Amino acid sequence: MESDNSTVDPEIEELLDNDFPLVAGDHDSIKAKSDTYWGMISGIPDIEYFAGMMFALCVVYLVVYLIHLALFKLRNKRTLAPVSILLARCYLFNERLFSLIQPLIVVFATMKFLFSGFVTYFLLIALPCLIIIVRISTETYILLLALFAVTKYFNHFYSGNVELTTNFWKAGFTVASHMTGLKDLGFVSCGLALFGFYGYELGMEKLILFYTGVYFFVQVLLFASAICYMRMFCGRRKAKLNNSEQILCTQTMVLAVMKLMLVPFIAYLNYTGVMIGTLSAFFVGADIVLVPLVGQLSDILFVCKMPTTEETVQEGINLEEMS
Repeated sequence: MESDNSTVDPEIEELLDNDFPLVAGDHDSIKAKSDTYWGMISGIPDIEYFAGMMFALCVVYLVVYLIHLALFKLRNKRTLAPVSILLARCYLFNERLFSLIQPLIVVFATMKFLFSGFVTYFLLIALPCLIIIVRISTETYILLLALFAVTKYFNHFYSGNVELTTNFWKAGFTVASHMTGLKDLGFVSCGLALFGFYGYELGMEKLILFYTGVYFFVQVLLFASAICYMRMFCGRRKAKLNNSEQILCTQTMVLAVMKLMLVPFIAYLNYTGVMIGTLSAFFVGADIVLVPLVGQLSDILFVCKMPTTEETVQEGINLEEMS
């Protein structure tokens, strides 16, 4: 029988050190990887401006969320029935995923401050993936709002006969989600090419500017939808929309105004020397906060109305009940 004090085979020891660092006792490998990724993120020029502006939006969202919670949860107020179950499902998905991301960011910041281990490394990988998902879903929702506005405008002014059926919304959701997903997939592909050609920092800025240019098409549709609503309500032939449709109109108008207000603010920051790539990232990324913020604001604005029982549903609609 071999002695208990026998040494480990050098080949096995080398294998453990190289391929299984945690088993071999190298607990600093995950910390080193997370520090490397964090260094890449924190090394982006003027990233503190992006973080500060997103934090300010999140604070505003938290205030509106608490007001919404007090009105619709604690006081048992009712919200209007959705125009489309699919549209409501898309909005609820955005809102709930964004509500999940916020505490995860707090956990990440806390773990990063205390120590850098597996949880920090995992969150550093998981959070960007969740943000990408909610960004795609948010942009899809904006495109569906634009589709609704254009359809109502066409039906009102040109005697169109497009019915907003379930198949209509399914087709619109399919086209919008696929278009957004393919655009973001192309964004990642271009990013890999630009990083290899220009390096990380310069490639990141060029990539964000390219993505903002493509994303500008969505903003054009959003502003065009707002103009359609203005013509429908301010022109001679005023459209008659029910309360649920007016909520979508309110969301579109408020969202367009908020994005328009960001333009001079971003222009001023760029004039003061802040990198345009960072500001463009904020202009694009602000949607993940603004969409749930505007949705809850529209509910609050309509809370004083007294809809009939047939027009209302409980605020806490279960996603499984939406078919």
